[in-house]
Amino acid sequence: MVKLKNIYKKFPLMESYAVDNVSFSLKKGETLALLGESGSGKTTLLRIIAGLEKASNGSITLQDKLVFDDKESIFVQPEKRNVGLFFQHYALFPHLSVAQNIGYGLDSKIYNKSQKKEKIIEMLSLVELSNYEKRFPHELSGGQQQRIALARALAPKPKLLLLDEPFSNLDEQLKGEMRQQIKTILEKTQTTTILVTHDLQDALSLANRLAVMRNGKIEQLDSSQKLYQYPVTEYVATLFGEIQKTSNWDKKKEYTRPEWIEIIDEKDKIKNNSETEIIKIEKIDFYGNSYKLIGKNNKNQTFKIHTTTYQKFREGDELQIEIKKTFSLN
Repeated sequence: MVKLKNIYKKFPLMESYAVDNVSFSLKKGETLALLGESGSGKTTLLRIIAGLEKASNGSITLQDKLVFDDKESIFVQPEKRNVGLFFQHYALFPHLSVAQNIGYGLDSKIYNKSQKKEKIIEMLSLVELSNYEKRFPHELSGGQQQRIALARALAPKPKLLLLDEPFSNLDEQLKGEMRQQIKTILEKTQTTTILVTHDLQDALSLANRLAVMRNGKIEQLDSSQKLYQYPVTEYVATLFGEIQKTSNWDKKKEYTRPEWIEIIDEKDKIKNNSETEIIKIEKIDFYGNSYKLIGKNNKNQTFKIHTTTYQKFREGDELQIEIKKTFSLN
């Protein structure tokens, strides 16, 4: 459906590449999140796919059609790529009604007047805003504006939908609702989608796979579960929470996570082995439904433990802990 091969982008007067040898492919109906900090190259890559920027090298294929290839001197203009764009500011036309905004991108050569009206009604139903066609953008809430912008992007049935930080203007409570609503819409329409975001929760909520970007490169591309359990770099690992070295770091170069360390109950104490440690608690943080314990072993190594146990803890207590899972990093 979508294939990028060896995409590079270098801007004038820049020493390094903004996008550096990026390759990936998507199946129909799949959602991929490009996740990274500001300056990681994710938005530049999105603009290259849309045709708003021209890559320096590489090739891009959309639905078996080559839309960019530097060797073949192929560059298909943005308006001919049938790519839907959804920006963080929604870009609704304030002087047009909801119906006019949705119908704006519908080609009159394909849709006659009655077909356009039917399509607008269909899209309003899809985003659960039927009977809103006569309203104007300023009469809508932030979440409603977002759904209308999505309806407009989906109306022409794009081969690919590109979402650029779609939730950045929403408060935290509304973000959660909109993530679920948009995911449902994308699944219902089987729309192939690329999401650009710096927010891990956005990526986890919408995407089948995540591509973690840094300095123009993809550090790792995989499912969220595999990125969490088997990160290949420290940068990827820390995106998903705290990590810490295990006691046999010098031999195996292993890390664990605070939530992967289990407290062994007094009655179940076991003989020390390479996976167990005795620590003395130095600090206790209580978060309502969980504790974060910080303690040290006899080698002065610090351990952080996240636990939901209702056992009472006191500073100075000794605990036996077991490291249940580890991972290695490059």
